[in-house]
Amino acid sequence: MNLSFAHILTALTTLVLAVAPHAQDLCPHKLLDKDMIMNLEGWFINPEHSRARIDLEWRHHETKELDTFFVHIPNRPSFKYITSKTGRYLEFSEPKIKRQMAMHHLKEDIANTPVKYDDLELLAHGYFMCKDSSIQKPNILSPAYSNMWWSVTLDSLASPHLITMRGAAKEKRELRIDDWKDYSGITLPSLITVAGLNYRGKLWVRSVYPVEEIDTDPLRESILKSGHDYRTFWRIGNEK
Repeated sequence: MNLSFAHILTALTTLVLAVAPHAQDLCPHKLLDKDMIMNLEGWFINPEHSRARIDLEWRHHETKELDTFFVHIPNRPSFKYITSKTGRYLEFSEPKIKRQMAMHHLKEDIANTPVKYDDLELLAHGYFMCKDSSIQKPNILSPAYSNMWWSVTLDSLASPHLITMRGAAKEKRELRIDDWKDYSGITLPSLITVAGLNYRGKLWVRSVYPVEEIDTDPLRESILKSGHDYRTFWRIGNEK
């Protein structure tokens, strides 16, 4: 039987994910710890000195261990990024295709924005390695599977104001949390200033609510008034 390189790579990636937790205990640090939907909007000046925008609807399924990100970039085809413990892929509607994502793909930028697929992985799963406090300070987190980010440093473990991310190719990113807000009983950052070596911008958390309240989504009428409504494109609202 002949196996393609892609099949071999996928098998090896799955094996690494299965074995790694036994070699190093994981300490999940999740932004959401129950089934929730979060809508985010980002505006940036990207490394090409152009304006870039991204709209994300993140559906976190704690019980199913499966997260879906609906990604909309103006003037580009919308798509879904779907991730679980055992694998991840992109799903496009026109034409209807799936792209399997290996670990090395995760450090790619999403379109012309500085948001990376590794960022979505950290949001979805929050996988960090547990290190002895005598080796590493508790406010310094080490992403377990990230190909992009090597460390995440918080100025405070409780409601941090400044988060510094360091990674491959001397990449450094600072997140300044400008405001915290209560969403459905969960206190979360609501406005974040993002700055890298050659980009800057802001992320807004527009809404957060339980999955079961999707039919009363507060953004249903107002989201993306000036652009293509990817929610209709993906029939969002009909999925549970």
